[in-house]
Amino acid sequence: MPFKWRLRKTRSYEISSKNSFIVGVYLLDNSFLECTLNSDSTGQECLDSIAQRIELAETCYFGLRS
Repeated sequence: MPFKWRLRKTRSYEISSKNSFIVGVYLLDNSFLECTLNSDSTGQECLDSIAQRIELAETCYFGLRS
């Protein structure tokens, strides 16, 4: 059974590469950050990117949830 995605276009983005995509992450305080990743990136790379942006030193206490 194929999945049907009902995505809303909320913003317009300019991405130079076809294999890149933008990931939106909600933090615990309900703030929203976006990072641009490649199609072969992992969840850990997303977590590392967000941790670097908010200057988080200990990433081993945090994880991702979909």
